[in-house]
Amino acid sequence: MPGNAEPSPLRPADASLSRHPRPTLRGEAGFSLAEVLIAMVVAVTGLLSLGQLLVVTTRAESGARNGALAARMGQDKLDDLMKQDFDTSASLQITPVGTNSLGANAANYFDSPATGVTRRWTVQQGPAGTRILTVRVLVASGIAARTVDLTTLVRRW
Repeated sequence: MPGNAEPSPLRPADASLSRHPRPTLRGEAGFSLAEVLIAMVVAVTGLLSLGQLLVVTTRAESGARNGALAARMGQDKLDDLMKQDFDTSASLQITPVGTNSLGANAANYFDSPATGVTRRWTVQQGPAGTRILTVRVLVASGIAARTVDLTTLVRRW
């Protein structure tokens, strides 16, 4: 019978007696929508700034690595050229006038020792039995390309 239903053991017979409304204090009301939106804007701005910092750091690291590689490859080429003979080595002959061997690949004045790396050099007459070597290394691998120029004076052996 609907009128004689027994109260549930989980629910008291008179629900109004078991509820005691708790007074809410002002600090317990929770966050407003505006506060949540402001917090999200601050968090997103911070995360985007960190992302940009990561990109800048990665580009700087790649540029530094390419610069170090270019300097090492340039020094290797200078060492190689200094071991050669002035009279017999085609790579140590004075660069012909009008030839821009540092700006473009010219026969006997460039090589490519690795993928993405080009070494170009020029040879000029120096004072009394010497030659001035300038080696330009272009590293085009990775994010940041690098160019390094090294110049030295080579004497006749």
